[in-house]
Amino acid sequence: MTANLSAHDQGVSRRTLAKGVGWSVPAIMVAAAAPAYAISSLPPTMTYKAACKWPGSSCTGTTDKSYAVTFTVVNNDPNDTIYFCDLTMTNITNGIGTWTSVPPASGCYAVAAGGTRDVTFRFDNSTNSANLTFDATVTFNWGHNCPCSADPYHHPAITQQIHVNDTKPHGACTCPPPA
Repeated sequence: MTANLSAHDQGVSRRTLAKGVGWSVPAIMVAAAAPAYAISSLPPTMTYKAACKWPGSSCTGTTDKSYAVTFTVVNNDPNDTIYFCDLTMTNITNGIGTWTSVPPASGCYAVAAGGTRDVTFRFDNSTNSANLTFDATVTFNWGHNCPCSADPYHHPAITQQIHVNDTKPHGACTCPPPA
C-alpha cells in the first residue's frame, strides 16, 4: 500500500526552513554583541566599614600623613576568585582632592569564591593628618586576574557613595607595611 502525501504532509518545506533561518540569524547577532563581562562572574558588593589615620610620623617606614579606609567585600560568585586592584576617592567634601590607593605588595587583594573579607585601602601623602569627616565617591577596579588590567572580561568599575564619620587613630588601625 502506497500512501499519497501532499506537499503539506511531507514535513518541513523550504519556505518554512528559510523562515526559521531568518529568525535565527538576528538571535546569534544579538548574543555576539553582548559585552564579555556579561558572561563572567557576578559583581562583588562592598560596604564601607571604617576609616582611620596614621598621623605625622607615627608609623615607621611608611610615608607621613596616611589614611586607611576599610570595606567589607563579598564575592557573590561561588566559583571564581576576584581581585581588587585599586580604589580612587573623588568628590571628597572636605576639599582634600582626589585620593588614589597605594597597592599592596602583591598588587591586588584577593577575595575567594563565595567569600567575604575586609579590604583596607591605604592613601599616603595627604596635605595634613587631621581627623576628617567627609563624603566621597569611591571607585573600585576589579577582575579575575592580578593586575586587573590583565582581566579578559574588562569588568566595569564599581562606584558608590560613602560617608566617613571620622578618621581618628584607633586600635584597628595598625601601621601598614612599607609600600
